[in-house]
Amino acid sequence: MFGISLLAAIPIAGLRLDTEVMGLLPPNLPAAQAYAEIQEVFGGGASLAIMLGDHDHLSPAQRDGASALLSQVAEELSVLRWRGRPALVDISADPDWEDQQGLAALLALTPLFMPPEKLDSLIARLRPSRVEARLRAGPPPGSPQRWREEDPLGLWSASYLPFWQERLPTLRRDGATLLSPDGQWYVLALSAVEPPQHAAFSQFLVAAVEGVLERHAAAAAEQGLSWDWLSGHRVALQDFATARRSAWLMSLGSVIGVLGLFALLLRNLRLLLLAGLLLVPALAAAVGLGGSVIAGPVSLLVLAFAAILAGMGVDVIIHAYWRWQGCYGELAQRQWLGTLRRRRAARRRAVILALPALVPALMLAALTTVAAFLVLASADFRGLQQLGLVSAAGLVVLVALVLLALPAALSCLAPLHPQSAWLDRWWQRLAPSPRLLGLALAGALLGLGGWWWSSSEPFPITSDLRDLRPSADTLGQQQRRLLERLGRSGRQEVLLVAAADGRRVLDALQVAEAIVAEQLPTALLQGSALTRIWPAPAQRRASAQRLAAEVDWAGLGQLAANHPQQKVFFDQLRQLAERLEEADPLRHEDLLAGPWARLMTQHLRPRPQGGWLGRALWRLNPDCSTAQLIAVIEPMAAKPAFADAELALAGESSLGHYLNHALAAEVQRLLLWALLGSALVLLLALRQPALVLVLLAILATSLLLLAAVVSLTPLRWHLLTIAVLPLVVGIGIDDVVHLIHHLRVPQAPAGWAARCRFALRRAGPPMLITSLTTGVGFASLLLADYRGLQDMGLVAVLGIGSCWIMSVGAAPLLACLVEREGAGRRAPPPGV
Repeated sequence: MFGISLLAAIPIAGLRLDTEVMGLLPPNLPAAQAYAEIQEVFGGGASLAIMLGDHDHLSPAQRDGASALLSQVAEELSVLRWRGRPALVDISADPDWEDQQGLAALLALTPLFMPPEKLDSLIARLRPSRVEARLRAGPPPGSPQRWREEDPLGLWSASYLPFWQERLPTLRRDGATLLSPDGQWYVLALSAVEPPQHAAFSQFLVAAVEGVLERHAAAAAEQGLSWDWLSGHRVALQDFATARRSAWLMSLGSVIGVLGLFALLLRNLRLLLLAGLLLVPALAAAVGLGGSVIAGPVSLLVLAFAAILAGMGVDVIIHAYWRWQGCYGELAQRQWLGTLRRRRAARRRAVILALPALVPALMLAALTTVAAFLVLASADFRGLQQLGLVSAAGLVVLVALVLLALPAALSCLAPLHPQSAWLDRWWQRLAPSPRLLGLALAGALLGLGGWWWSSSEPFPITSDLRDLRPSADTLGQQQRRLLERLGRSGRQEVLLVAAADGRRVLDALQVAEAIVAEQLPTALLQGSALTRIWPAPAQRRASAQRLAAEVDWAGLGQLAANHPQQKVFFDQLRQLAERLEEADPLRHEDLLAGPWARLMTQHLRPRPQGGWLGRALWRLNPDCSTAQLIAVIEPMAAKPAFADAELALAGESSLGHYLNHALAAEVQRLLLWALLGSALVLLLALRQPALVLVLLAILATSLLLLAAVVSLTPLRWHLLTIAVLPLVVGIGIDDVVHLIHHLRVPQAPAGWAARCRFALRRAGPPMLITSLTTGVGFASLLLADYRGLQDMGLVAVLGIGSCWIMSVGAAPLLACLVEREGAGRRAPPPGV
């Protein structure tokens, strides 16, 4: 067994963790798809901001020093290479108004961007008589020398530049260096070539940047300045370390906690050694083989898998030991075991008597749990799929290895003087009578029925993506403070629009923002940079019509023949006139060719599969609810303006909204399939439909009790706690299966009350111990650094307790059914 376990555990070394929240969500969720496309097309999260400054007032000397230091850092970072290409790209530059090529495009096409009411001055300046007078007089005073051929009328300084600066507000600057809004921090804005989810690149980048900043830390300190930097790569790198630490803490905590409780209750070191030798190798093999089922990195949810299996794996050992102990005690009553040789022989004989009758029940309990895990594998959420697949495969491996080694382990290591009699005596004193249990069950059912009737929603979903983040997220909080310092804090939303043509994308974004501004006047605190520049279709047509009708293009053409030295200027006018003849005079390429090209490519890019993708970044009023915004956006798809475009919201708040709705539908489906899967396994094994229906009713009541208890606590139902429900179905049925096994054995006395007492006396202690050890396994999730996993552990503990209470409370009802069927007077059917 140890050799098999060692070989099976080898894949553990190759397991990779995926700390990205999106790795947990369903790939068909619209907001998740939109977010994934942002990552793919725009490289979401790849931006960095390196900041140098002082929390107090900066003196002129400090400003000069900060600018010089930041330039040195920028120069050192510019030479960083990752796999043969620059690792970082400087994106600090504003629109380059000095760009000659971009200026030519601006001078030719700016009138098409301007609204009709802004064209009066331009139309007046383009009268042939005024143009000829200006050409004879020369460029107006103050006109840049290098632009006189392109702009002899001085249109740039008089009309165009103010228009663009109004729509492209620049960040605060000191010369060429960016400043934070409060003016206290100098900022270097960079873009990385790989996203934060690239673990190797994040490790390289963080080490490189921190090394550069450390080399300049002393120089900054001498001037009273300090460094800081904002990057998703720092957060991702810390998340990788947090996930690894949590995985080890939960795994070790579950094994130590389960074995410690095992030793405390059974009070025997030999038994602890037996459990440890069986559990630890089998658990390592289960983790290795279970993890190998997943292709690629495993999600955060799978971190809980080892802790879950540790608590469940020891259940097999406990039930087997308890049954062995009963057989050993019966042998001790029938024959004298005064010598060591006789006790060892009786130990081996007890194994032969106990296991053949018990193994079918153990396998049935394991199969129902595996069925519940496989239901999780059918979920739409990738995190639940991975947890279901890994847990099902791991549980099969764990149970198989434990059952394989159990006979030999009990024959060699089981204590010759069992010391658990105190637990039996304690149970006999505390166990209530069957009639009292029946009354308690009836009262509980009435109470739960009343709660169900008064509850509008037993499992209210309130997902928050922060549940999937570390609970003590110090670095994340520090990064959010830096965002506030840069004026980028607050509630933001992202609208993605995809279409075959870039112009359609821009038009759709323009229309969408206009509709939102009209229907939710106070929602948008800041609109998109794209929509501030790109004119709406109606405005473009109106401007083009006015220019075509009110400008004397024929007269300007005659002037061009008389002034050949101004060929560049008249070529630009000819280009504008040709555009006016087109059905739509502007193209999306015009937006990507000007001085703002670097800025615009952050918002409009080609899609890998063809077509174009644009995004509008909105800063929202905190008073605007996500549901209100979605109620405005979703009906847009039916409007003619979006007939050939795709729209999707991809902000954090909208993602949480869609996640809540998807989870609400998912939990109903998962619970239904978990109950049906367990029912099918039980029906094939027990062959008693009435008994199976009662078992399902017990499970459903257990879930209802869990929901009622959770409603009284601060716990919430979110993605990770919802994952517990199918697990509770699979794990909770184990107790009932073992109880039925003892109710149906031939030795059970006649009469439902006597049969109930007999089954509870034999099955009660192991049911209690297994529930406690499984609960300890789940409780080890409290050691995780993730709030969601901690909630998951607490809900699972409450769920296991609910199942145990309902299983014991339903014992009289089960005894009545078994007594009526006469199962005690015939051998149990195969499978139990």
